[in-house]
Amino acid sequence: MTKSAADIATLIDSLQATFAATSIMLVTINDNDFLNLFTSKGYDHGSSIRLGLKDDTYYEGIDLWKSVYSIKNNPEFNLNYLRTQLGTMISWIGHELKESNYFDKAPLLEFFRHVRNGISHGNAFNLSNQEPRRLAEFRKFRITRLLNGQCVLFEYMKPGDVMYLLDDVKAYLRTLP
Repeated sequence: MTKSAADIATLIDSLQATFAATSIMLVTINDNDFLNLFTSKGYDHGSSIRLGLKDDTYYEGIDLWKSVYSIKNNPEFNLNYLRTQLGTMISWIGHELKESNYFDKAPLLEFFRHVRNGISHGNAFNLSNQEPRRLAEFRKFRITRLLNGQCVLFEYMKPGDVMYLLDDVKAYLRTLP
């Protein structure tokens, strides 16, 4: 089902709020007071993550505390977490833009399209077939063939740049009928 430009802008708002809320976990999981609260709520060693299955049974294959301790004070996890969250947001929004025919060749949306494609190709720009064919720019960033193969997230763009990109896409979408 196609969405209006306003619907996609609202989706961006929602995904940014989700990003902010779930990012709090990076802070809390490294706080011993949080871990003590977690234990007081009944999550003892041996607890697992329980996820529902379509047949109304459960998947319980993730050891909760093993995961917590592998995350605690682990900067690499933080980077993977941010990369995963940002990549998912860009992919989802890009899908909605494509399905709703909002890739209207505006330089901002062309830029977004290339960022989405790069993230979908292992987080590296994939500028084959004479891409970019049109002007693709956002603020001080511009997509050129020289970027082919360069990492998108954490090299070409930092997390704050992605949030500004999402803000600009939202603002642009809200100008459309």
